[in-house]
Amino acid sequence: MKKKHSLKSHPFVQTLKSTVDPYFAEEIRQVLLKAKSTNAPTPWLNSRRRIRKVEPYQVNVSRATGQMEAVVKNLKLSLFLIRRYPTIELSSDNALSHMQWIDYHYSSFITSYASAYETALQLTNYVFELGIPETKCRNDVVRDNSHVKGTGVYAALKQLEALVASYRPSRHAFIHRGEQTPIEEIFRNSMDRFIRVQTNPKIKPGPLNQIFSRRLVGKVCKRLNADVRSLELALCQLLDSSFLIYQSRVK
Repeated sequence: MKKKHSLKSHPFVQTLKSTVDPYFAEEIRQVLLKAKSTNAPTPWLNSRRRIRKVEPYQVNVSRATGQMEAVVKNLKLSLFLIRRYPTIELSSDNALSHMQWIDYHYSSFITSYASAYETALQLTNYVFELGIPETKCRNDVVRDNSHVKGTGVYAALKQLEALVASYRPSRHAFIHRGEQTPIEEIFRNSMDRFIRVQTNPKIKPGPLNQIFSRRLVGKVCKRLNADVRSLELALCQLLDSSFLIYQSRVK
């Protein structure tokens, strides 16, 4: 199967949308008709279209792929916001500093990045119909399951796990210990500026809440965006393998 660089355009996602979305759209339409009039016909009987009812298996798999799409969207949104510190007024004392702005959205970025693997385990659980509770979807019970091992899904999960590994320590530090997780280039730039001010009396301290240059922030976001593209490609490779399992089970 040809590798896709976008989750949205992946054949697996498109197949699920074409199957599940019309079903729910018609179901919502029938509920609205029934609410509008107490004499509304029985649901499913007054539609001119014949919508095939989908199975819970298809709904669960569709929901899992939707969660993966949401992760990638959140990553791209975080990068969009990191680049756009709103106004200069926010840099004044007792307001939101540029560093705080970046730290907040970067924390969201690393949390979403690390959670991509967890959503991949959820998808695997549903595609293979393992029946494992969502709270217990771990490597030892999902990825290392006898039904998963030996398939392309297992190899794709291994590759994906290696990709998100670099973000896990920062994610755990933020989620479990409440530690700040500054971007390396931003933190180093801030410390260099602080040292220069302390060691050279001719340099004015300037505003306490520093405004970082667009060039520096753009360079950081370019690096992070490359990580997002790598993640999306790895997720698409997982979908390639999962699609084959899904098709065999639906048939």
